[in-house]
Amino acid sequence: IKEEKAAFIISSVLRHTDFGHHERFIFPEFYLSDYFRVDFLIIGRASGGYRFLFVELENPYGQITTKKGEFSTAINKGIKQVKDWKRWIPQNFSAIQQTLKKYKGPNEEFSKEFYELELDRIHFMVIAGRRTDYNDLSNQIRREISENGDRIKILHYDNLTDCAETVVQT
Repeated sequence: IKEEKAAFIISSVLRHTDFGHHERFIFPEFYLSDYFRVDFLIIGRASGGYRFLFVELENPYGQITTKKGEFSTAINKGIKQVKDWKRWIPQNFSAIQQTLKKYKGPNEEFSKEFYELELDRIHFMVIAGRRTDYNDLSNQIRREISENGDRIKILHYDNLTDCAETVVQT
């Protein structure tokens, strides 16, 4: 995605959110700190203002789920990284602001969402495995994680390609 300059592929995940319909900005390999690097930061704006989506890409192949359907190494690693970011961001939001200022034009101003930490504007996504790695149990676990208020969504790469195809066709 990064090497091919195919930003529409990663930004198509916004179809799984309720924001980013008016404009979006994509930052590959966004450094939160020396210790934390986000594969993609997507900032999207809809009628309610800007929201931030921190995306972690894990391997599309390998130990995604167990035979039973529970999450395995790749997804758990991604969820752990996201939870580390979630703990880090509230205490270090100003560091994100400083990094984003490097991308802003000299005569441009950020809207209030870039200066005021509102946790409900910050979302997370882990993309791991393929559709065939998931079964009823793993899909139930994905829904539970998505619905528990953590603002973490779990997708597989087939979700990503499905969304990208929809974007290309429209």
